[in-house]
Amino acid sequence: MQNAIKVILTGVMLVFLTSSAFCGDSPESDEWDIYITPYFWAPSLDFDSTVSGQTAPIDLSFSDVLDDFDVFGLSAHTEAWKGRLGFIFNGDYIDLDTDASVKSGPVAVNADVDITDTTIDFGIAYRFDASEKIQIAPYGGLRYHYLKQEIKVKAAIGGHPAGTTLGTSYDWLEPLVGIKMALGLTDNLSFLVKGDASGFGVGSASDLTWNVWAAFDYKFSEKHSLKLGYRYYDMDYSRGNGAEEFGFDGSEQGPIIGFTFKL
Repeated sequence: MQNAIKVILTGVMLVFLTSSAFCGDSPESDEWDIYITPYFWAPSLDFDSTVSGQTAPIDLSFSDVLDDFDVFGLSAHTEAWKGRLGFIFNGDYIDLDTDASVKSGPVAVNADVDITDTTIDFGIAYRFDASEKIQIAPYGGLRYHYLKQEIKVKAAIGGHPAGTTLGTSYDWLEPLVGIKMALGLTDNLSFLVKGDASGFGVGSASDLTWNVWAAFDYKFSEKHSLKLGYRYYDMDYSRGNGAEEFGFDGSEQGPIIGFTFKL
């Protein structure tokens, strides 16, 4: 996996040193247009976390997330365009800690669940004009994923005594395909849609990971714009069987707000 990490780091360096976003600039430009968008994502959670064959269902609304557990997250999207050629980079980091009920057969016990989830996407895109107001850009690339999950059971379950912490981490690299669309509504307002899918069960990759977001983009100066929208993310990943099973299956979804600035 060291080679995979080198590939990702090379992609990240390429994005920040040479490339940026799809905001309706002329596809005939000979200059690099670089955009960086840090954004806040407020998701609700509905997934199953499986560690050492023990599964903890997590089903929390955004208000539950705020009230009941500790969570820290960072997200950023960067794009670089020169003419019709573009590079796309997206990074997400989330660290969460919550209480859950873990069930093994007829027995269910309370547990602490700690999850660290990091994804880094890198893609190469080509954009074209579908009409006067619509630009479309298909892209392909790689997604790096790091997932750490720990479950600390508060009572004996599945042969594990009370107080046992079950867990491990895995990282993997998987193929990624996606498409972006920008619809110009006015001189300053656009509607953006982006969707991608990755994994496809290739090697140690996820069975399927897919991600869709849609947002309105309001350009309030030559180099700055505000994005308001919604994002849905779903992953189905597992490895091992029985007492060795490790997996994540479910979704995160919620509103996003981001600020884009052009370098």
